[in-house]
Amino acid sequence: MPVRALIARILVVLTSVLLAPLCAAKGLIGIERNSFVRANYESCLTRWAANPASSSLPTDLGAKFCRCSANRHADKTSHTDLKRLNEVMVRKPEAIVAKLRPVLKEISDYCMVRVVPDPKK
Repeated sequence: MPVRALIARILVVLTSVLLAPLCAAKGLIGIERNSFVRANYESCLTRWAANPASSSLPTDLGAKFCRCSANRHADKTSHTDLKRLNEVMVRKPEAIVAKLRPVLKEISDYCMVRVVPDPKK
């Protein structure tokens, strides 16, 4: 096998090995993730403060829950998902609510278990 062909094959293998983890990344990363988490966190805190049931809970609980929720949502949202959601949001906002309801329920359950103290302890 010619040296050039061998080098080309090695480069192809190395490139695929190095890029595969980046392409397989599921959640948001970088600036896009930071913006998403910040907006999600602020929205969550606003909703938390407006909920009368939260007034009887410890003050730091809302921040912990919202931090968990915002990060978990960013972990579960890919760049492609975010782009698709933004496009659909313009055309059919009610479809977004229906689509996100199960995801948000799972995220909420996940964070409640991790953030809210167990009353049995």
